[in-house]
Amino acid sequence: MDKEDADTLFTTQTDDKSTRSLLTHCTEYEDSLSRVSSTSTFCEKPLGRLKTLDGESLYDFHAPVPSPPSLKHLPLCELAAQGTIGRLRIRYRLWRYATYVQNGGAQLHCSHIRDLIELHISQGPNTRGIRDEAWGLLVKLLRMGRAYQVAEAVLSDAQSLLPEFLASILQHNLSGQNPIPEVCHLIFSLQESRLHRLQDVMSLDRFCVLTTPELRAFPACPIDSWLMQFAETKAIEAANMGALSWTISIRGSCLVNFLLGEDTPKGYIHDVVNRICSYLKASCATPDMSHHLKGCQLLMRTQIMHPMLPFLQLAIHLSLMSATASKSFIDAGLLNIIGRSWVQGFPDARKGAAMSQAKMQNDMRVACLMVVAALSLRFSTSQDMSNYLLRHYTSPDNQGCCPYDGSIEPRDEQDACIHIPSISEFIRDDGSEELYLRSAYLLMIEGCVARRVHICHEVPSSKIGPWDHVISVLSSPRLMKGTSFSDGDRASRIILSCASAPEHYWRPLLDTLYKRNQDEIFNAFSYLLRDYLQVPKDFAKPSHDPGVDVDTFLMRFTEVNPIDRFVLLMRQAAESRPVSLGIRDAGMADLIRALHEGLFDVYNVSIGHLSGSQRESRLYACKQLQIIQDRDYETEISKRNCVPQPRRPFYERKAACRREAMILA
Repeated sequence: MDKEDADTLFTTQTDDKSTRSLLTHCTEYEDSLSRVSSTSTFCEKPLGRLKTLDGESLYDFHAPVPSPPSLKHLPLCELAAQGTIGRLRIRYRLWRYATYVQNGGAQLHCSHIRDLIELHISQGPNTRGIRDEAWGLLVKLLRMGRAYQVAEAVLSDAQSLLPEFLASILQHNLSGQNPIPEVCHLIFSLQESRLHRLQDVMSLDRFCVLTTPELRAFPACPIDSWLMQFAETKAIEAANMGALSWTISIRGSCLVNFLLGEDTPKGYIHDVVNRICSYLKASCATPDMSHHLKGCQLLMRTQIMHPMLPFLQLAIHLSLMSATASKSFIDAGLLNIIGRSWVQGFPDARKGAAMSQAKMQNDMRVACLMVVAALSLRFSTSQDMSNYLLRHYTSPDNQGCCPYDGSIEPRDEQDACIHIPSISEFIRDDGSEELYLRSAYLLMIEGCVARRVHICHEVPSSKIGPWDHVISVLSSPRLMKGTSFSDGDRASRIILSCASAPEHYWRPLLDTLYKRNQDEIFNAFSYLLRDYLQVPKDFAKPSHDPGVDVDTFLMRFTEVNPIDRFVLLMRQAAESRPVSLGIRDAGMADLIRALHEGLFDVYNVSIGHLSGSQRESRLYACKQLQIIQDRDYETEISKRNCVPQPRRPFYERKAACRREAMILA
């Protein structure tokens, strides 16, 4: 067998009989020269070309040759140097790793995954097939939810493979062979494993190329191509859901993390902000400006959302996370763009006239208010614009501005009206494709603006009612085990958003709560209070720094934030004894204590800034809720003293101990 035949044999599939025979012999070729001699009958010439670590020929049996080390444990680079037999041994390893992956990947260790990474980045003749096979196995691991293990293998050694690995993935992406969702999950895991490391090994342009499916419309500007693909993805999501989602995808989260690194050049943030503002201007301009959006054909055709919305959503998340991004948006004229678009009735680049659909008008008002509120967290220059937007409301029937009196008449009293994000957002079972922002700030912003916009009615696809679905999600055992946090977060946001709405929208939710037993109420509100709002059991009063005075934005009536409204909602719900006992055991007393201490007054508003009526309103609502809970608890205790009761579950005993400790304190 000559060299060409051996190389051809190496590139064949492992199901070939001759290759299987060679792999069998390679498996036996482990520890001694005697085994080498036993395989010389089928591959004599390649063995003659193999060298020992001292440079002696393995085929020269007259020379004193020591036993070579086991090929089973040799590094891949040394195996490749062993010639054809070494490459066959590499292919055997690939076959073994593929078997592990097909069996679920439980047998794969960090060293095995690192072998696959080294094979993927290897360079040399006749190695392209091996590189592609290794990358295919890595993609399967990513699809199995093992992105964190792959990231750990990349960073497991002092000599990190990160630069070479990212360069190899980038090369695959340019050839159109990369599954972008899996790559984005890997990038996000790398960012979580070792924060702000990607900025050291790649530029913003290379990052955009790495996370963009194809560089179309703007091949010379990767940032533009990335933004176009992001907008297209949001349009597809809206079309599939039939409603708008305020969360950003895993691709958007990767970009936000990349831009907000400590070592990230500020020029990157300025470039992205300027491009976002340019697309916002084009999205609300006349049709002659729509050529700027030529890369967003799906966005321009969809009737679900305004072309500005994807870029406004990205601006919300960037502004919430970074003071530099907020300042850049203000310097780029984002407030002027929002104000002009609001006054003109949100003109559409697709039609050149004011929008006619009330739902799209509502979505745009919510998005604009959330952007302004995000900027108000850090910069006082946006306060005047936020007050202006809150004092004026553009009616769908009137293109001018008219004062808004704060009252919204429900379209149907029998409807279960839910504020965006609606229930259709969380019934989608695609948590692996999106990253949901667990941010109290985003919840507070949405809750505070909920009373200034229309309330949207959404009906889920299931047969049960929408509020039954919300409570079922929060009280499910699967949620308590920590396997579906995204659904629980979105269900919690819906309840708190409803609390921010006028009280005549509470009736469907209250009727649903009245039908639930104490255990379901306890499970649902334990998650909402402890996991979502993260109410501490031992809370120390924070020190508030003097900041932006946004009283006009926050305190529209006597409620400082949605948590005050939530307490009012719970006071009405506590008329039902199971609800009263359930929320008491879930930790409502801790929420009330944290509320009084100012934990949820997040907009730089200290307790000292509250007016007397606002403090009295908060104190009265909390006292009423506490009185109802104490009454129901005493009644329950007296019943238990009269009737022998079986041993209570652990969580009930723990709640009773906590109540006794609070009483003694």
